[in-house]
Amino acid sequence: MAGDHRHIVSKMREGRAGRGLIAGLLVVWGASVALGFVVLMDYQNAPGAPAEPPSQWPASSALDPGGQTRGTLVLFAHPRCPCTRATLSELERLLHHVQGQVTTYVVFVQPEGYDRAWVRDHLWHRATAMPAVHPVRDVKGVEAERFGAFTSGQVLYYDARQHLRFAGGITASRGHEGDNKGRQALRQLIQTGAADRTSTFVFGCALHRAPVNRWKSFQLSSSLQPSGSSHAHEDSDLSDTIR
Repeated sequence: MAGDHRHIVSKMREGRAGRGLIAGLLVVWGASVALGFVVLMDYQNAPGAPAEPPSQWPASSALDPGGQTRGTLVLFAHPRCPCTRATLSELERLLHHVQGQVTTYVVFVQPEGYDRAWVRDHLWHRATAMPAVHPVRDVKGVEAERFGAFTSGQVLYYDARQHLRFAGGITASRGHEGDNKGRQALRQLIQTGAADRTSTFVFGCALHRAPVNRWKSFQLSSSLQPSGSSHAHEDSDLSDTIR
């Protein structure tokens, strides 16, 4: 009888211990899921290093600015950055509203040691298919360096007088499509010459390492002449001159 009682008590203790272990594992699992979600959200909302572009269109650039009647938009891209798919979608939406009012380049950085085929991946072909967009292969990131760009998705807009008017991104977070302040500001600047902001965060992969002192805010000047003439689409490859 006493032996049966001890056996029952032992089983009860084992049951309580098992339930405690399960509860503990559930707590650990829940904490891990929550932590993973926080890390994911942190990553999606963490901007890349902002550009530090020249206030005037760089004379050394092999890119041809839009001329005296319209501005020039330059988007710097990593050829294999998944976040940049959303940026190209937002660029396409923007250009739908400003057709013929801006000259547009998508500059794909080709790091040292990589060839033309590595650059001409699906993002390149998508940019090539966009009307009035000039895809450019930037060997060794020479143009990115000239314009002070460090993050894929970085957009710079220079007005018809070649003055910098906007520097930022056109997505609200990494890989996220939809209305955002960068695209809205660019549309306002191109169409009216004024906007409520001149910079936004950039979300994308690193083009190359950015010095710590690049993480600083900047102000842009505020004058823009109206622009508006057409520009035919072409698949530009300036790799032989961008060195």
